[in-house]
Amino acid sequence: MKRSTILKYLPALVFAILTLSTCKKNNSAANILVGQWRQINAGNSPVYVIISQDKTFTRLSASSTGAHSYNKYPYEIESNAVLINNVLYQCSKSGDTLKLLQDIGNPGSSSNIVLVMDASTPTLDAWMPLAVYGSSLPWPNLNMDALTILGNNLWTTYQYDAIARSYNVSSSLYGGDITTSNNVSGIEAAGTDLWMYDETQRKLIKVNPVTKTVTFTSPSVPNGSGNPTVLAYDGINSLWCQSYSKVDVYNIATNSFNSYQMPDNYHDLAFGGGYLYAISYSNIYKIDPATLSILKTYRFPDGDGSQVIASAGGSDFWVYLDDKLQAPGRFQKITLN
Repeated sequence: MKRSTILKYLPALVFAILTLSTCKKNNSAANILVGQWRQINAGNSPVYVIISQDKTFTRLSASSTGAHSYNKYPYEIESNAVLINNVLYQCSKSGDTLKLLQDIGNPGSSSNIVLVMDASTPTLDAWMPLAVYGSSLPWPNLNMDALTILGNNLWTTYQYDAIARSYNVSSSLYGGDITTSNNVSGIEAAGTDLWMYDETQRKLIKVNPVTKTVTFTSPSVPNGSGNPTVLAYDGINSLWCQSYSKVDVYNIATNSFNSYQMPDNYHDLAFGGGYLYAISYSNIYKIDPATLSILKTYRFPDGDGSQVIASAGGSDFWVYLDDKLQAPGRFQKITLN
């Protein structure tokens, strides 16, 4: 080989030899990677990484709104290289610092991962507790984007229909339906009444579930042009109506609205124990209704998710689980500890 050719590839060859010796020195590959880590080049929000012996790389992160999330990837290691979710990194470890370099020539690149050992790294269950499953009720697949419970009946609406459907949780049978003059979206129980959003009038309507008649109509919802499919009753005097990331809080006593900005856009809302809970398919967020700050994030088991949630009292809720594969779903009671 020409001397010029050797010199050309010498820096890369030296780097590979040094990195290889670092990864193999007095350690197996597992001893180098396995552990609890904090990513120190992740920006302002905290990011933790748990690398397990079972070849699982779990990344725990938080958004600017306080919502927690996680990503779990498989990894494979060979000599000085590690493949994480089909992305190849060069690995090196010095003291308590582990570097996974995708961009070797630019140590400051955001595509690189720099980790430091941190015994305070939370577990996944501490970062995002699992919803605890209770009783479940099978029901054939049904279009719905809102859910509430009144007495023994779960009620649903779908924004393209002029009908509210009910299901009796005691008998596991369909109950009576309520047909409305216009398409409705959102449904929420307050006292002995049901509230829905009339898409044509862009107003809230109060319906007597026994007589199936409209007994009251509110003023226009300020952000009602977005058809708020999300309604939640705080158990005191207010109905929360979300349209995208805006929420209009309707005061039943004063017959008036106040509008606020939500941390994010959610599929459905429900109150429980004085807190607001928001569902976003695979995650549920516990929110302080006074500050609209996210206090805690819960998760469903892998593969499960829901777009609707209804309070069952305290920390108990009903959701409708589906797998997005056209298979029949089921109503599932959950507890959020």
